Amino acid sequence: MRIVFVAAAIAIGLLILGTLVHIARADTVLDRLLNSALAAANALVLLVLIGFVFERPNYFGDIGLAYALLAFLFPLAFAKYLEAEHRRRPDHPEAATDTGSTGTGATDASATDAGPTDAGAADGGEAP
Repeated sequence: MRIVFVAAAIAIGLLILGTLVHIARADTVLDRLLNSALAAANALVLLVLIGFVFERPNYFGDIGLAYALLAFLFPLAFAKYLEAEHRRRPDHPEAATDTGSTGTGATDASATDAGPTDAGAADGGEAP
């Protein structure tokens, strides 16, 4: 049974190697980001398989769990960084008009169109 785990670990290692080659040759940042997430998922499976090979699945499972958490957070942080960099570019449409607003161009409806109020009810009168 151990030979099956070793063979599977070698196969997963080759898959990781293939994704690393694809990351090096990728044209876009998004392609690199997605392939790095794929390599991280394969590495998690590899860690679990190594745990079974060394008959310590709990130990390697805990390491794999921590690695999976980091592998999940890295693409989110990197995407946030790319979004901030994209907004800082001078050719970005919101770069010239960004004054700290939401960027939608809409006004606050509650401040301009209050509609009927209960002003009379506040001072003891009847509301309309």
